[in-house]
Amino acid sequence: MLITFAALFWLWLDNRRAHEKARLFCQRLCRENQMLLLDDTVAIARLRLQRDADSGVMKVLRLYSFEFTDDVSQRHAGNVTLLGMRLISYSLGDGQTIENV
Repeated sequence: MLITFAALFWLWLDNRRAHEKARLFCQRLCRENQMLLLDDTVAIARLRLQRDADSGVMKVLRLYSFEFTDDVSQRHAGNVTLLGMRLISYSLGDGQTIENV
């Protein structure tokens, strides 16, 4: 039972770290593009296991969605994808996905 609790705690902690990393990246991305990250938050949209092509190790793939604006009157949706703790792609909702960041 202690091992199960420790594994669940590690997963929760790992998800918190990934969430914060995604939020900080979205803030930076919006700032660099003269946009505003709305609500200063990101939300998990997808969570699954995927093998890392570089190392061959199974890692958690997380897709986070966020909303931003460039003129305060229109909301736009974007997303970022993390494999483990590494950012692998992002999109600013224009249909174009930037990969291998």
